[in-house]
Amino acid sequence: MNRKTKGILIAALSLILIGAVVYCAVFGSIPVSQNAPANSNAEAIETALKLSESNSSVSGATEILLSDSGTSVKGNGVSVEGNNVSILSNGTFIISGSISDGTVSVEATENVSLILNNAEICSSQSNAINVVSASHTQIFLNDGTENSVISGEKQEIISAEENTSVEGASGAAIYSKGDLSVAGTGSLKAEGYINNAIASADNLVILGGNITASAVNNGFKGNDSVTINGGTINITCGNDGIKTDNTDEGFGTVDINGGNIVINSFGDGVQADSVLTVSDGNLEITTGGGAGESAKSDFADMQMPSGEADKNFSEEAPPEMPSGNFNGEAPPEMPSGDFNGEAPPEMSSGDFEDFNGTPPEKPTGEMSDSGGGEKTDRDGDNSERPEKPSGSFGNFGGFGESDNSTDSDSSSSKGLKSGTSLTVNGGTINISSSDDAVHTNGTMVINEGTLEISSGDDGLHADTSLTVNAGSITISKSYEGIESNMIYVNGGNISVTASDDGFNANGGSSMFGGFSSSDSGSEDLPTLKISRGNVYVNANGDGLDSNGDLIIEGGEVVVNGPTNDGNGALDSGTESGGSILCNGGTVIAIGSSGMAESFDSDSTQCSFLIKTDSTHEADTQITISDESGNIIYECKSAKSFNSIVFGSPELKLNGTYKITVGDEEQSITLDSISSGESGFSMGGGMKGFGQRQERKEASQKNENTDA
Repeated sequence: MNRKTKGILIAALSLILIGAVVYCAVFGSIPVSQNAPANSNAEAIETALKLSESNSSVSGATEILLSDSGTSVKGNGVSVEGNNVSILSNGTFIISGSISDGTVSVEATENVSLILNNAEICSSQSNAINVVSASHTQIFLNDGTENSVISGEKQEIISAEENTSVEGASGAAIYSKGDLSVAGTGSLKAEGYINNAIASADNLVILGGNITASAVNNGFKGNDSVTINGGTINITCGNDGIKTDNTDEGFGTVDINGGNIVINSFGDGVQADSVLTVSDGNLEITTGGGAGESAKSDFADMQMPSGEADKNFSEEAPPEMPSGNFNGEAPPEMPSGDFNGEAPPEMSSGDFEDFNGTPPEKPTGEMSDSGGGEKTDRDGDNSERPEKPSGSFGNFGGFGESDNSTDSDSSSSKGLKSGTSLTVNGGTINISSSDDAVHTNGTMVINEGTLEISSGDDGLHADTSLTVNAGSITISKSYEGIESNMIYVNGGNISVTASDDGFNANGGSSMFGGFSSSDSGSEDLPTLKISRGNVYVNANGDGLDSNGDLIIEGGEVVVNGPTNDGNGALDSGTESGGSILCNGGTVIAIGSSGMAESFDSDSTQCSFLIKTDSTHEADTQITISDESGNIIYECKSAKSFNSIVFGSPELKLNGTYKITVGDEEQSITLDSISSGESGFSMGGGMKGFGQRQERKEASQKNENTDA
């Protein structure tokens, strides 16, 4: 840039600055753009907490006594015309009494508190409480009071997709164009028959209260964010229970930090456009009528064990998995009992490898736009992925930044759903969903908490990566239990029952080798790695399935796999250059022999695969002992089988072991790290070996280069 050009630019900037100074001197300040970002979620929460504290002991507030025969006002800042009450100033207003068809509107500039003190506000055509303007409005529920806010004419709550009155609708029983919060300890019925129950065009914060919400569209909706820190909440709605839909970066979040929440929705239970975080609280979610019979499978022969005789778990969740880490100690036994006529496997004793490293890094790559809708079925002979029920639908209804109009997304009845990431840090979550129970288009991390899941589709699904670090996860019914492109289990107690695959690290597949990114939107080779924890799988399809690498390096893994020869208890993506490795932990995988797959010779821990002379029925005793007769492992099968894969730190190279299966006995000497009959997988064999060898050589070359 030459000196002349620089001079011109400096002069121009000087004129702009001088103009700004003159403007400020005359008018006071530079005007804020109409498109400036709304208040942040953190600011909304802070304001809500301050208002809640001040509203707990109020004096000198304006009092409004609602009445169809004439509303009275004691104080300033209120205008009344018939049954329409307008609050025209900032401050605190105590509202009691009732109006059968009218509105309470707010037109202020800063913060406003509406303290409901046994108030009933009904509006047949519009928002019953309508905040036209205010920085932050708090609905405070006085202790011991019962309050009701209703918009529209009462009607049965049905699927919003089938409800013609919802199409093009806007508004809510309580609606605010600015930040909105609900606090206090009283009760509130919010019934939105024109559209939503409680909604904000900015941030919605729930601090407390006993809230019952009914809506033909969404229950709670915050355009920018929804935060729930407490309260007792019961939502029944025709679309999503709790929802955000701002697609701008940093917005569209849902945070649940406490409270007792029950949601019965035809759409998604909780849907965040971007980030969804559950840190505490109790959630009970039913979507699309619940799991019902959506997962196409006969679950009679594949339920988790029970401690009670003759108990059928076809409609109930199995017992909890044992808690605790197995740092060199024997794990607790699995509960015994009738397994629909067949006994489940018992957990064995032994030493289990600690996971001493840090969890693997999340894979890079773009996320799918599909929302995990329809997924490719990997094996042609598996049961079909269930169709979505007729009562399910997508994000139908809602509003943008400046209005409350409806929107239209693809059909969806998921329990918890997010656009970019989903994290569970704690709490108790019970979901019965016709669609995926827990779903994200991006990454999922389970750090703690208890999840009880029954799903008509996937139990847990993440498009890019899914990590379980701790917690208790029981999936009692699903099509596929846990599905993602990358799956890492670093701890926790996981129990999966599935009509297809128990775990599925997808990424697409090809019978002719290689993998595609059709399922996940990621180019990374799919990986399923179990490093620690207790994992129990009962699957009609593949038990543990990876379209790339399948690695077990710690923990306790029990797989009751398929009874048909079109699937395997273990299935890796050898056709894609993937490996199947046993590097630690204790694993037993029982199933049919047609697709049985053994661990690779690149493993660092001994394992073996045997195929029995005949097919053994369910409840058959399996005992593995060393040459001195010491029992290393024993269990009972959950289903019929004729192959066993077993790996354990108790196995030693060149050791001889006896496997007793019912009345049949076999002996095997471990002459290699992975011994026994050769495993087989679709497109595997020598075809996969070449690609694995190429990957290994390339890795070694890179290591040498780095050195």
